Amino acid sequence: NSQNIPFSDGSFASICTAITLIYLLENSALLSLAREFHRALIPGGIVLSVEQVKRRTHHQAEHLKIQRSPEEIIEIFSQAGFELLEWRPIRRGHFPLIYLIRYGLIPVRWHDCIARFEARFWRNFGVPQFDYADALFVWRVRK
Repeated sequence: NSQNIPFSDGSFASICTAITLIYLLENSALLSLAREFHRALIPGGIVLSVEQVKRRTHHQAEHLKIQRSPEEIIEIFSQAGFELLEWRPIRRGHFPLIYLIRYGLIPVRWHDCIARFEARFWRNFGVPQFDYADALFVWRVRK
């Protein structure tokens, strides 16, 4: 329920989400949840989110999700009273090695190294033209 988190005001120092905000199909629902996060956080509290983003907002009706642009997510959280500390892409949706990993062709011991390489590699490229990216957003409650 994005409209009522069952915790008291100022209950948390931080909140973390991972690929969940994309299932709030309406911007009003995302704004409502961001306002609830703001209410439940202490002053200066932090929200860490890893979410799928695209260059332009893309609604996937068949999967009941919406991949927003980073700018749209930033605007919604700003309206809810957050300041953006950082955002950056951390991986591409269809990085070529992901398929080799998926089918077990790359040993598990290499996964961490590949993840670090991918995060560093994409840091300077932004959101891809025709694919989605998983992006890290870090917000702080405005003081």
